[in-house]
Amino acid sequence: MHGQTTEYRIVSFTHKLLLSIYFFFVLGFVAWELFEALEEMGRNGVSWEILGEFALLLMTTAGLAYLLSLNVRHKREKAQLAQQLGVVREQLATSNARFREGKKEFSRLIQWQFGEWGLTPSEQEIAYLLLKGLSFREVAAARNTKEKTVRQQATAIYTKAGLHGRNELAAWFFEDLL
Repeated sequence: MHGQTTEYRIVSFTHKLLLSIYFFFVLGFVAWELFEALEEMGRNGVSWEILGEFALLLMTTAGLAYLLSLNVRHKREKAQLAQQLGVVREQLATSNARFREGKKEFSRLIQWQFGEWGLTPSEQEIAYLLLKGLSFREVAAARNTKEKTVRQQATAIYTKAGLHGRNELAAWFFEDLL
């Protein structure tokens, strides 16, 4: 991220430098041409050629003013977006903190309910893994035991909880959250 920020600053500085050089070049060109047109008008009077040059200078000046106004507007929009991004980042940080706290509280609630059901530490671990959606085979692999042992312990969990299977176990904790 830091590299991107540095790269952006270099591009932004280069952009500003080129825009400034262009602005002063065009401004100098307009001033020079205006001076020459006025000088020629003083010598020869008003002609279609001089009026054409004035029109060209006027369009060039208008285009330059338009480009500058676009640049100013983009700077304002960029500042507003940066401010909005800061607000959204703060909101996201607050939401993430609340979510983490909610997860901790939910985990404490699950732990409390496991205690109320009288689950052993081993049964609690299996129940957590089942709630996370692991299959009996995956739970057995995670605990380095046999799938049959996990099935027996799951049956003991369901019996102690007064439930009829994995779906009711999940529904006990998640039904009111959805």
